[in-house]
Amino acid sequence: MSMNLAYLRTFLAVADTGSISGASRTLFRAQSAVTRAVQEFELLLDTQLFERRPSGIVPTSAAEAILPRAHAVMQELAAWSKDKVPTAQPEAMYRYVPPAVLCGRRLEMFSRLLRCRHMPTVAKQVGVSQPAVSAAISSLEACISERLFVRTTRGLSPTDHAALLGQSTRRALNDVARLRSDIALRTGEITGEVAVGALPLARASILPEAIAQLVAAHPNVLVSTVESPFEDLCAALRAGELDFIVGALRDAEQAPDFETRELFREPLAIVVRRGHPLTQSRSVGLKDLAGYRWITPRRDTPARTLLSSAFAALNHPEPTVVVETGDAAIVRRLLAQTDLLAAVSASQMSAEIGPEKLRPYLSVCPERFARFESHGAPAFSSRRRRRDWRK
Repeated sequence: MSMNLAYLRTFLAVADTGSISGASRTLFRAQSAVTRAVQEFELLLDTQLFERRPSGIVPTSAAEAILPRAHAVMQELAAWSKDKVPTAQPEAMYRYVPPAVLCGRRLEMFSRLLRCRHMPTVAKQVGVSQPAVSAAISSLEACISERLFVRTTRGLSPTDHAALLGQSTRRALNDVARLRSDIALRTGEITGEVAVGALPLARASILPEAIAQLVAAHPNVLVSTVESPFEDLCAALRAGELDFIVGALRDAEQAPDFETRELFREPLAIVVRRGHPLTQSRSVGLKDLAGYRWITPRRDTPARTLLSSAFAALNHPEPTVVVETGDAAIVRRLLAQTDLLAAVSASQMSAEIGPEKLRPYLSVCPERFARFESHGAPAFSSRRRRRDWRK
């Protein structure tokens, strides 16, 4: 949602003081300006936010619905203040947000520049001139009295402080985009967007099934998936760009600030093409696997760790790995053309594994070694923010 964030601050001031005059004194603005800002905010959200009563101005149910997220936005944006902000008063954070930060377009330019680190590209993306982007960054730098980017031989490089502010800014912008969904939810209508970080294990079965059930039950919900390495998805979750991640279970040390839930367990299978030399024997032992080259999951993934642990438990050297990938399509094509062995989670080959589903080029080694138990797909969700579609 594109909006003037000053509307949001005015809304919080009126809710905090209970009157237009109180908000006027708090924000040092004329009462007419406060009234106009509230009216324009109501037009933007297409709903009434306050009711006039003898006791003062009272928030409507729609206003109550967006208050928690509005407070969260201002708490994130207060990070731009160069003064010390008291954390004991989260409801009053709007008072400490610098006026220059109350421009969504300016914050969007900063956020984009953090990603691409090229000012002409940001100018083209936003539809403004390069000097306009430079002026926006200068205004933000004035808020913290320090540089946000430094020029290097490789282009613009963000400072450490800019990187921290970038996370807060992205969370704030993502929360602003969900205000309408909060109001719709209060009326019993589930709308908005669900953004899911999808890791390889989840993409094969559980996630498509869950999405199908969700869109059937709630046709006004838009689901978007992001397929990236786990570390990148974690960064997006922390920034509020994702609602949760679904994938193979990681150690708690890898994401100590996330809430983790185990959904299921499944075996790690060894898969070969149909007609592979190993399929000619009724019984395949560990020694029969020697000499073959392997396709395995990438290093530092749960499945790869499980495979290494299994070989170590059997006092057997790890196999010769020639391909590391988490892409099931690549595994399928490689198996179709080679005698490689692939270690994969069973659900990733669910369309090919099993007598009734067997494709011409795939089969499963029937040895006990091929059935390691693997932790299945947990949902990683940030403790700090839960999206309302899940309530």
